[in-house]
Formats: sequence, structure tokens, C-alpha cells
Amino acid sequence: MRISPGVTIVGGAVIVGVVEIALHWLLGRDVFPSFTAVYFHTDFPSGRQSFTGVLDNILPAVVLGWTVGWVGSLGWSWRKVAFVCIGTAIFIALLQPWYGYIIGWPRFTGAGNPEEAFRHWPYFQGTLMAYMVCLFFAKVAYDGRRARARSQSNGHNSSGPG
Repeated sequence: MRISPGVTIVGGAVIVGVVEIALHWLLGRDVFPSFTAVYFHTDFPSGRQSFTGVLDNILPAVVLGWTVGWVGSLGWSWRKVAFVCIGTAIFIALLQPWYGYIIGWPRFTGAGNPEEAFRHWPYFQGTLMAYMVCLFFAKVAYDGRRARARSQSNGHNSSGPG
């Protein structure tokens, strides 16, 4: 039985969301102190946390971008794949402010008022960054799977002799 691409993408988004929320719950409880120290590390010239963007935005965008490109490669046009990546990027950006509630806003952003921090979250910036990463990995998976399917249909086996 073949699962539709939409179900696979939604399932992937749910898994990414659950993993991200569970990970941030663990960060907020200091279950892994070394990992928490790296996540909240601010000893950089800019004073900003550098690893939060990787964990909160880039890794989910890589996973979902790859998923969208892979499942959409054989039946969808590239335009449709790029359009679906917009939805996944919005999903990733909308998840991020909730981490402040899980970890605690003062610790997560330094903001004392969670409602104010939630309203002024950089949603556009988060969506744009997630979209660019998602689109890149979707394109890699899309082109790679299509090339693999073409080479197998021409009688060439990419696994080598064997």
C-alpha cells in the first residue's frame, strides 16, 4: 500500500514537532546540563545564542525539506514542492515561540513578559530562514531521487555490481 505524499509530509511534521517539543521540555528541566549549557551559551561577541537557531530552525527545516523533496519528486512538479515548503517553513516558525513557554520566557529570551515576547517574535525572519533551508534540501532530495529513478529505468543499477 502506497502512502500519499501529503500524509507522509504531515506525519513528518508531527514527528518533528513532537521531537522539538520534547527536546525543549528536557532543556527546560536541565535533564542534560551539558547540552543545556551549549544551547544557552551566549559567550559570543554578539551576545546572542548561536545554537538555538540550529536546533529550533535549521534542523527541522532540513528534515522537512528533505521529506518534501523526496516524497514529491516522483509525482509533483518542482513548483508544487517549493509551494509545500512554504507551509513547512511556516509550521517551523510557528513552533518556535512555544519553546519559550516550555523552557520559560525569562530563560529562553530574557523577556519577562511572555505575551509581549510572543507578539513580537520574529515570525517573518524565522519563516524565511526555514524556507531557504527547506527549499535547498527539498531540491537536493527532489533532483537526487529523480536522477536515481531515471538511471534505474535506463537499466543502470546505481548500487554497482554485485
